[in-house]
Amino acid sequence: MAKTQSRTAGTHLTLNLGPRVTLTVTNKQGTSRLDLDHLIADFQEAVDEPHTPYRIKDFCGEDFFKRKTGQSSKLLYQQTQLGNADGADAFVVYGAHIGALLANLETLFRPTDLTLTGPITDWFDAWSHAMGKARKKHLGTRPAHCVTVQHLVKGQPVKLNDVKFCKTKTAPKNSGRSKKK
Repeated sequence: MAKTQSRTAGTHLTLNLGPRVTLTVTNKQGTSRLDLDHLIADFQEAVDEPHTPYRIKDFCGEDFFKRKTGQSSKLLYQQTQLGNADGADAFVVYGAHIGALLANLETLFRPTDLTLTGPITDWFDAWSHAMGKARKKHLGTRPAHCVTVQHLVKGQPVKLNDVKFCKTKTAPKNSGRSKKK
């Protein structure tokens, strides 16, 4: 958890996306780490295939890509960069799942901020748009705050590579979307 998050008031959520899907909740009472892997997700795909339990990690972790395409997210991303439309479609579906999960977490916790970490955030550009659309759709309004994407190197945050994903008209000055020439 970044030091700046622990010093500010409110509830801070950090969602780790990778082989495991975990949620870290930090507030004035302390920090809790929750394993979301085995929570049942009621996505349409789970409804279409009855008698098969689908867990959060089947939709929001590395397992999604292996189940859908038989490939890792890294390999699929590389193929997408070369023009593979099937890979691009998989990332759009994945982004929609993450957007729905974020909307649920925002509804439950009303956080001050949200941070995404984990290996799958390395391909954030491939699924961020679908995430933003689904998040807004499920919240019913424009999200109140940004999602920070924080890349980790050996488990430690790398601040220089942080990305803020804002779909608000007044994005923070350091949101990574400044127009420098």
